[in-house]
Amino acid sequence: MRWLRIKNGNGAAFGLGVFAINDELVNWLTGNTPGPWAFPWQTHTRALVGHVAFGMAAETALKVADIVAEPAPYLPAGGYQG
Repeated sequence: MRWLRIKNGNGAAFGLGVFAINDELVNWLTGNTPGPWAFPWQTHTRALVGHVAFGMAAETALKVADIVAEPAPYLPAGGYQG
């Protein structure tokens, strides 16, 4: 049994968090970008939508992987008797 299940909306929240923390804060603090105010609002909107879409795609992929990886039903040693 897995200790963590992917719930609806976790991917979008992940994308939002990566956008807010990485794009808006860490890149500026590390000197990779001049700061959030140096870019027009359209740039921030495009980045936000892209990160949220990526998070939702990752959530969907993990859900599909969970379905595919479900263990096969138990079969007794003698095989299927049905």
